[in-house]
Amino acid sequence: MDVTAFPFGKKTPLSLRSTVGFFFYLSIWPSSSRV
Repeated sequence: MDVTAFPFGKKTPLSLRSTVGFFFYLSIWPSSSRV
């Protein structure tokens, strides 16, 4: 699963996909990994 491509299509600039993907990862991380 490519998290960086989640909100957009492949035509979206990589930097934007990476930024949104990063924040998306941060938003789901606490619920998926409780340490």
